[in-house]
Amino acid sequence: MKQFLIFLRDKDGSELTPEVIQSHENYVEKLKRQGSLKICGPFAGNDKAFFIYSSENIGQAAALLLNDPIMKEKAFGSYEIHEFHEENRA
Repeated sequence: MKQFLIFLRDKDGSELTPEVIQSHENYVEKLKRQGSLKICGPFAGNDKAFFIYSSENIGQAAALLLNDPIMKEKAFGSYEIHEFHEENRA
C-alpha cells in the first residue's frame, strides 16, 4: 500500500450541521477500522485539515476523500494529495 497525505484548505465559513459532523465521524471510524485511514484532524485555527490514507493509488485516495460527508458538503474549497514514503526510525 502507498501512503498519501491530503491537505484541505479554504474552509467554507458556514457551520456544518450536527448530522454532517456525525456522518463524518462515522466515516472516519469506518476507514480506521478498514486500515485505510491512519490519522486525520484539523490544524490549530480550524481553517485547514489533513488526512493520511493508505491506498493502492492516488485515485483511490481521492475517492476516499471525496466520499467523506464533509467533502460532499463542500466544507473545504480545495485540497492537495501527495504520496509520501513513511520512515520509521528509532
